[in-house]
Amino acid sequence: MINVASQWTKGWAISRGAGKPVAEPWGWRIEIEGIGRYVVTDLQWLKKLLPTVTEQGAWLKLFVSPEEAAPYLTQGWERTDPGFMMTVDLDRTEPRCPAGYEIEVTASGAATFVRILTAGGEQAARGQMGRTGETVVVDKC
Repeated sequence: MINVASQWTKGWAISRGAGKPVAEPWGWRIEIEGIGRYVVTDLQWLKKLLPTVTEQGAWLKLFVSPEEAAPYLTQGWERTDPGFMMTVDLDRTEPRCPAGYEIEVTASGAATFVRILTAGGEQAARGQMGRTGETVVVDKC
């Protein structure tokens, strides 16, 4: 699980335009627009970490089950529905849209941004991803 979390953290940081994740004993720390994102893979460290996270708007990304984390999350933390890690082998394809839509793909370094536009130029859908070597982390889709 640590390798999956490491690859996800690196790709997510690239997608968000953040700096390189900083390795910590409990996982990784990422700064995005001055706000900490804490990716925690070790439940034993969560109790030690939480009192040190004081900035408004900080996020925890926990690679543990909600039931395992619940006793450690004190008042003031907003809980959201859990997400799930999914993996798949990727194949290179040419993007296609239904008739009446247009695809716009842009890249910035290892980040790729995709928008689907209506015939009138309005955004119908979007997504972005960060590439770390052979791994791609899909974000904001």
